[in-house]
Amino acid sequence: MGGVQFPRLTNLSRLIWQWCEHRSIWLYASYIPSRENFTADDQSRNKEINTEWELADWAFTRIVKKFGEPQIDCFASRANKKCNLYISWNRDPDSVTIDAFTVAWNNYFFYAFPPFSLILRVLKKIILEKAEGILVVPLWSAQPWYPVFTSLLLKDPVIFKPNGHKASLGSQTYIDSSTCIREAYSLKNLPVSSYDILLASISNATLKQYDSALKQWWQFCLTNKMCPFKFKVNDLLSFLSLKYNEGASYGSLNTMRAAISLISFNTNTCKDQVVTRFFKGVFRKRPLRPKYKKTWDVSIVLNFIKTYFPLESLSLKKVTEKLLMLLAIITAHRAQTLTLINIDNIKIFPSKIEIMIPDTIKTSGPASTLIHYLDRTKSLRNNVKNLFISFKKPHKAVVTQTISRWIKSVLYKSGINTSQYTAHSVRHAATSKAFKKGISLDIIRATAGWTKSSSVFEKFYNKPIAEEDHDFALSVLND
Repeated sequence: MGGVQFPRLTNLSRLIWQWCEHRSIWLYASYIPSRENFTADDQSRNKEINTEWELADWAFTRIVKKFGEPQIDCFASRANKKCNLYISWNRDPDSVTIDAFTVAWNNYFFYAFPPFSLILRVLKKIILEKAEGILVVPLWSAQPWYPVFTSLLLKDPVIFKPNGHKASLGSQTYIDSSTCIREAYSLKNLPVSSYDILLASISNATLKQYDSALKQWWQFCLTNKMCPFKFKVNDLLSFLSLKYNEGASYGSLNTMRAAISLISFNTNTCKDQVVTRFFKGVFRKRPLRPKYKKTWDVSIVLNFIKTYFPLESLSLKKVTEKLLMLLAIITAHRAQTLTLINIDNIKIFPSKIEIMIPDTIKTSGPASTLIHYLDRTKSLRNNVKNLFISFKKPHKAVVTQTISRWIKSVLYKSGINTSQYTAHSVRHAATSKAFKKGISLDIIRATAGWTKSSSVFEKFYNKPIAEEDHDFALSVLND
């Protein structure tokens, strides 16, 4: 079946198996009592203990050359000691003492390559005693002790990769935005217990957006031998100017600034007056422009989905597409919002249906389709509360990308140019249609999820709104 502990023996066993298979010889395993197999059994029971692990001599030599000769090895034995003075875990006649945690480390320039289970305890001892030395730990950013480790860097650390190359902390491979932000929290000495709560304030979508920005910033810092967390205004301006000259838009540059501000040790750097003036200049030279110069006519899609009739004869896929398209048009909400609709938040009345998303959206147009869909999927749900579920078994809740793909599929079937318009364009088309029908701007903002003072609609969607909430839906559908 293969193994990872002894690749040489795995390869050998594979060769033997292939040799036998070619000759139609069958191999099978059988139990041999220990008294008849004592040599092999004795070897398999010879286990190495954690304290006998050691860093390769070539790696230790490079570390010493970089940081200097340590005075004492805190976790060692006669077999693997790196210094003349060493502290053992068990009784050892040549060791200075037993148990490194009983000795004050601040009296030495220490060397420590502890068992992984003791790393957090070692870090706490270094903090408590303000000790200085060489600590070797794996590059495991997901471990709870890793933020503590990064905050304790007394010198530029050296990280040895499997291929033997070295790199400083600042040049280690960028991992992701959440890890980067956690390291920033640790450098600010924020309580470790608060990290998850602080990160919860940032949506997953925003973290994904920041991920690209921070990755570019990280690479810029490596190239210019800068710390990604501690930098000056001039450094930030150099980076933003570089990205501007590469063609980055005002929105992209603003995202970069927001992402970098999250990890900046000095929170005022990204808010400096010079940086603010830089963005004013960018806006004038490269102002934000609407994604679409014009939008498609909603009536084209509505006429197409009218052909999805009668509901009883339609496949689950077509019923889903019809309901999804109707909801997308009459609510003008994003695909992400439609994904979050919960069937427990749907209230059906004689003259209307209310959907809490969490805000109430009153709809009447797709009522029969929605009721049919709920009835059609009732036996398929298996306690799934999300409104939209997959067409095929096991009928799980679908993600935002799937909703967007379904919407785009209906647009394509309707004759809309999907190479030009995305699923999000429904938001443009619906709000534009409502505005043309005389719906007031306040209702359009409320229905589409914009704030009362938002100017996004006028600038980028370019349509207004009128009286009651359901007027928005009715104006779009009654074409």
